[in-house]
Amino acid sequence: MKRVKMKKVTFLLLGLLVAVIGCKKCPPPIKNEVKDLASLTITYKPMFDANPLTTRAFGNINMHNEDILVSNWGIIMSAVSLIKEDNTKLKLGDGYMYVNLASSDPSFTFTNIPEGNYKGIAYNIGVDSLANHADPVVWGPTHPLNINFNSQHWGWAGGYIFHTIEGKYKPSGSTSESGFSYHTAKDPLLSSHEYILDFTLSNNAPKIATIEADANKFFSNELSFTNQSTNHSGSSEDMRLMSLWVNNMKQVFTLKSVN
Repeated sequence: MKRVKMKKVTFLLLGLLVAVIGCKKCPPPIKNEVKDLASLTITYKPMFDANPLTTRAFGNINMHNEDILVSNWGIIMSAVSLIKEDNTKLKLGDGYMYVNLASSDPSFTFTNIPEGNYKGIAYNIGVDSLANHADPVVWGPTHPLNINFNSQHWGWAGGYIFHTIEGKYKPSGSTSESGFSYHTAKDPLLSSHEYILDFTLSNNAPKIATIEADANKFFSNELSFTNQSTNHSGSSEDMRLMSLWVNNMKQVFTLKSVN
């Protein structure tokens, strides 16, 4: 009996020894790493030269001496990203954003952004060819590409209107009002934009990036509503003029602050 008990004790000790040695070789348990996430609101401040743009009211005199009233200024953006310190880009959400600068709140908020230091914001005005010619019904009711949400899609011609500015104007020396409507659309008018300004995001401090948009800088060349009040990127001449309009966008928008 004593021998049997001794054998049992020996086997138990051997088992414990194997378990201890085995545990030493086991990898440490994996901990779920919780990253701190931040939020950023991108908001637009419509301007006319150094003054706030009086949307839905006259009083904005451009370099062609036209008095302008803006009633609609909608922009669809894609590949919306933060520029990291190493110049790589971090896409925000699914990369899409829509704002109307003539509305009471021309802003869009992104959440779940990794904390860190960034050196700017980048996006395209417009969408790539694949998204432009896909069926728009796939987008949810509040998605920036939902056509009821942005009201910027040509159902009859296909594709999105990338940038819309509409309203009324009075020609130089005249009190008579006429309407204007400029639409940049079609794949060649997709444009890329980067705004450089250092800022830091942290999870306990939601921040607002303010982009000023100086509408008067659209008119830095032959473009005037008196010469052409409607341009929907149709003919080759329309496309030539809207290419000038798109090029002027580089001067229109400026990232002023991230606070």
